[in-house]
Formats: sequence, structure tokens, C-alpha cells
Amino acid sequence: MALETNIEFKGTDDTGRVLNVQDTSTGWDINSTQKTDVQQIRFEVSKYDRPEVYSATWYRAPDPNDPLQFSTNPIVDEILSGVTVGLTSLHFGITTPEQGLAPFNDGVYDINAYYIVTPVNGVFTGQEGDIYLQGVNTQDIVEKYDSVVVADKVYQIDKTKDTNAGTLLYISTPLEDSTTVVAFAHRANTKGLNVADSSCAIKTLVAKGRGCEKHREKLVDLLIDNTSANVAFCQQNWEAAHELATDASLGAKQCGCGCK
Repeated sequence: MALETNIEFKGTDDTGRVLNVQDTSTGWDINSTQKTDVQQIRFEVSKYDRPEVYSATWYRAPDPNDPLQFSTNPIVDEILSGVTVGLTSLHFGITTPEQGLAPFNDGVYDINAYYIVTPVNGVFTGQEGDIYLQGVNTQDIVEKYDSVVVADKVYQIDKTKDTNAGTLLYISTPLEDSTTVVAFAHRANTKGLNVADSSCAIKTLVAKGRGCEKHREKLVDLLIDNTSANVAFCQQNWEAAHELATDASLGAKQCGCGCK
């Protein structure tokens, strides 16, 4: 049974401050990559219509002086065993512990998980600006992994390019740094839908709506957009789901009945 990396989005909390994801990969310890080979698990999250990418990484052996190198709650082995990870603004460095958790905006999120193995020193080299690494047995790397990490940045392996008899490893974007140290990673991707703001507004309007025509009209509008966003998401129509979710959130803010 070959390794198949996979993550699932398990929803948000009621306030939209936590994005819950769960590893559901199969084939660990059967394929040549075992769970114990994974030294880091990095989650990268971006909103559907924005270029900013936020990352949070769990380490087996973190730097105790770096507050953004996580190792507990849960630990790496627990993540690999299917324990749900609740990603927050604290993990991404968006807010500090003093500021507390910030809510994520309603909409569709692109979520990547990278299972990063032990770095290799001196076997592969790359020069800043190049779109390839030089090394040995690169065809094996292409067949086994999805990504490469150089100077803490993730690059996708371009599997459409020839490896030149196993000496070149092409990547999707030019290297930002020259290197002799690289780490390879398996990748899993999923999408997540956050409609916490409009869902909270719907609950508020249900409580206020008795005997108030204005509240009932706004409630119907929000219900249509919120429900339609969920339907579009289930149909994997990410663009429509994102637009409907953001429209519903805007409606919640305009009526002053949201929770953010």
C-alpha cells in the first residue's frame, strides 16, 4: 500500500477563531517514508482571493527560544495519528498571546500540509535564481516527494520536467537563496469554508426576529447566502462559495448582528 497523504477540514469553532484540520493519510510505515522520518509538519493557509500565505510548523525538536516552533498540543506523532489540529492566529503569528485569538474572515481557505523529512546536507545544491537543484538520483525524489524546503521556504517539485538522467530536480518557482541543505516533503491539500460570522448573525436574528419584519427580511437574505455558500463548497465550486460567504459576512456586518 503506497503512502497517500491527505488532510480534511473539520470546520471552525462558533466564532471563526479556529480552523480545525485532521490528517487522514494512509500508508505510513508501509511505504519507505515512515512516521518517524517526519521531523516537521507545516500548515500553510491562504484565503481564496488573497496572495498572503500564513504558516505554522510543528517540530519534533523545536528551538526553545523560538515561540513559533510548536511541539505540543498536539505533538507530531499525534498529528500523524489523526488528532485534530486547531489552527489559530497565534500559530500564524498574526496576534500575540497578549492580544488573544483573532477571528478569521468568512470565506474559502486553501490549506496545505507539508510532512517534512530530515534535511540532507551536501548532496543537493542550488543557486539563487535557478529553477532547479543539482544532485543525484533525482528521479527517485520526483517519484517519492512533492515538495522541497530551502531556507525555510517551500517549493513545489515540477514533475513535468526531465531529470537529466537523475541529476536535476526542477521546481515551480526560482530559488530565493543559494543552498547546499535541502529537505523534502510530502504534501496534502484541502479547502476550508468559514461562515462563522453569518452563522452567528443568523442566530442573533432568529432571537430578534419575532414580530419584526425588517429582521425577518435580513434573516432570509443571510440564510440564502450562508446555505448557498455551503452548497457551493460541497460542489467544490470554490469561487462561488467564497463569494457567497463573504457577501453573507458583509450583510451580517451591515445589519450589526454579526459576532466579530
